[in-house]
Amino acid sequence: MTRRGGLNLQAQQQRSLDAQAELQQAVQAAYASGTHEIPLDAIDATGDWNPRGSAGDEPYSEPALAGLMAAIQEYGQLQPILLRPHPDQRGPHRYQLVAGWRRFHSRRLLGDATVLASVFTFRDDQLDALSTLENTQREELNQFEVVRGVFRTLAGQLNVAPEQLPSLMSRVLKTGEDPHDLQDRLKVLTSASLSTFNTKYARVLRLRPEEIRAVYARNLPPTVALELVRLGERAERSEFLTTAMHEAWSTRTARERVNEVLRPEQARPAVHEVAARVTRQLKPARLGKLTGHQQAKVHALLTQLEDLLSR
Repeated sequence: MTRRGGLNLQAQQQRSLDAQAELQQAVQAAYASGTHEIPLDAIDATGDWNPRGSAGDEPYSEPALAGLMAAIQEYGQLQPILLRPHPDQRGPHRYQLVAGWRRFHSRRLLGDATVLASVFTFRDDQLDALSTLENTQREELNQFEVVRGVFRTLAGQLNVAPEQLPSLMSRVLKTGEDPHDLQDRLKVLTSASLSTFNTKYARVLRLRPEEIRAVYARNLPPTVALELVRLGERAERSEFLTTAMHEAWSTRTARERVNEVLRPEQARPAVHEVAARVTRQLKPARLGKLTGHQQAKVHALLTQLEDLLSR
């Protein structure tokens, strides 16, 4: 019974992962289909899958959206909202808002007549999950931006390149000496500890420009980009970036694919394993139990090995 229950749980987890991958692929397909300036009055924004729907209009008031509105005014709308053709073609709206409520309402409050959007035929069963995914990705991007901002700020305060910060942090952690007051400076900027920042977030500094662009365009989750950093300068890194965007990789998929590349390098060569086993057997007590013939044979083999290694 326990085994059957475990298998059922594994099957459920796999179905969940498959559904998430399918949803991410649908989102990428929507973005790949292109963007259009769609009239706001052609969009129905009343869907009950809105993740903030229970909060009424408060999340979409002008004070709540002031920061986003300012950013749109300065830089334009960088990320399209997601729409689908309205299921009720006889109604007053051509499209249904699927994700991007804050951007939609920001454009409305700015007095714009249109909003940048991508259109895709999302299914009904994908709508709730899609809203959650969109919200999660925005939170991940916010955290990503915070981490990069902290590194930039620290680098500016210390007048060093951001890439130098991990070595400075490591020195503080190893020696306990903190001549630059890194720990105090970090406490002002974030609640994360110096150890966490050095071990968990330092990979942000090794992202390539194309990976950063993919993250900000939301073609790649920040966590996937950070997994690719582990590949260093290997040729697979560029290939994996393209594949990850095309196939909408999850963090787990990225980690598994990167591990497949790194595993041969991480594994010890077979000769190391044999040498370790033999060394454990070369004890006086163990050798003393051998017959004279066996000892002579071991001596001959060790002499050959010594000669080989000394060349």
